[in-house]
Amino acid sequence: MKNIIITWWKHLFILVAFVVATFYVVSMRRNDILFAWTWGFSPGNFICGISDYTFPVICRQDKVDFDNLNVNFGIYDPEGSYDNESRLAIQHQYISWVNYSSEKLLADEELYSSKNRWVMVTVEPWPYNKNDFGKETLFNDIKSGKYDEVIDSVCNDISRFKNPSFIRWGHEMENVTDRYPWAQNDYSGFIESYRYFVTRCKNTASKAYYVWSPVGMNGLEKYWPGSDYVDYVGVSVYGFYEQDEYYYGRPRGFNEIFNERYERIKKFGRPVMIAEMAVNGSERHRIYWYSEAFNSFSNYPELKTVILFNSKDVPGAWGAEFPVPDWTFGDVFNKVVD
Repeated sequence: MKNIIITWWKHLFILVAFVVATFYVVSMRRNDILFAWTWGFSPGNFICGISDYTFPVICRQDKVDFDNLNVNFGIYDPEGSYDNESRLAIQHQYISWVNYSSEKLLADEELYSSKNRWVMVTVEPWPYNKNDFGKETLFNDIKSGKYDEVIDSVCNDISRFKNPSFIRWGHEMENVTDRYPWAQNDYSGFIESYRYFVTRCKNTASKAYYVWSPVGMNGLEKYWPGSDYVDYVGVSVYGFYEQDEYYYGRPRGFNEIFNERYERIKKFGRPVMIAEMAVNGSERHRIYWYSEAFNSFSNYPELKTVILFNSKDVPGAWGAEFPVPDWTFGDVFNKVVD
């Protein structure tokens, strides 16, 4: 009998030790363990974000308390689908300075100021044409004054805005592809051109907030123009379902995409903005992705502003091997937020 009791206590001790050890390991490495158990997917994406055949009750997401998120929200919405959404504080507009329409920008600002929205203007410095001021000479042409007239026109118009504004020049410069001619490996050329634009623009649009806005890729610091020329640092965050499946074998969630970009830019000591944010894929996947994003913003204390992107992309922007992504919300926005 005594031997039986001793054996029982030994087994109990081993069981307790195992439970304690397991609890310790899980508490210390829970993210890695969950990552392994779900084959690299976040637990929520593993259950809800991959398959369209999972049970709705399992995948149900609590709606986001949109009004109590500590960030300012804006939108790029060329079709005007959310013109009457009072919870959006910023309207994002893109302009090419070689086809600039003063009348259109001022009319847009008039419309959105009446809705109590600020306007963020992304100024795209396209060359006039390939045979004149082309990509190869773009930065030198900017610095030599060949674009001064359009710079002055754009910035003078922005100075007339009724509400404060953001000016975002030469975005996504470190993503060197054929998409944008200002995205080059000429780091000093970009920096000098960015500084030239901001310095000249401030002569008239002195109250605007200037946004330096890389994608968020490794090496972005090579394009940093200095704190004197930057009020906000913006990055782009897109959950491109087909591209993620091609490169990663799975769709990535918001935090997986944004976290490393946030770590790269927070060191600059400026407020952080997500200047473009969207996801494509099935409605269920998009609902989960946006829910994760909105509920995660509080984990990034320097994040102050988020600009949603509600439009289809342009053909070829992500490469010929991928379909043109559709970033429009449909009914997803209203299904995510209260």
